[in-house]
Amino acid sequence: MREVDALDLLKESALSGDAVAQNQLGLYYLHGSYVDKNFTAAVSWFRKAAKRGSKAAQESLVIAYKEGQGIKKNSTLATYWLLKSCMNDEGRCVTLSFHRDLIRFIAPVLEKFSEFRNLRKIEFHRLGLIGEGIAAIAQLIQLNPHLEILDLTGNDIGEAEVLLLLQAL
Repeated sequence: MREVDALDLLKESALSGDAVAQNQLGLYYLHGSYVDKNFTAAVSWFRKAAKRGSKAAQESLVIAYKEGQGIKKNSTLATYWLLKSCMNDEGRCVTLSFHRDLIRFIAPVLEKFSEFRNLRKIEFHRLGLIGEGIAAIAQLIQLNPHLEILDLTGNDIGEAEVLLLLQAL
């Protein structure tokens, strides 16, 4: 099969709603593989795939919104897609191991988007949380009454930070 035929089949699958094909087409546009590089088209395909549940496309949107690549920079939407990409256990658990710089946006996103209101467990693994990150987590605790487990494994948290978190509880 020729590359042109394969690309046409991929586009056809993407247009029919196949999230894997949509994400792949987004990657092609992002990197200029088999098509002209086009960040706006890449984001458009990533968004379609992300809405269909593609974790890979959701992760690509985190970067796009965070860096303003193909779309206007927006830390709130970067954080939204970060949470979506990290959700598991039927939407009741989020595990974050990357993008420490977005932690301060988590509480406002949880407050703004009702789909995150059923979180029971949030894990922040090895993010080197300090200052602003701890304050954001305290705010997160206060805004999320359903939260049962906050796992901060691998973070070196001092006594002052622990006291702040305990007060939030």
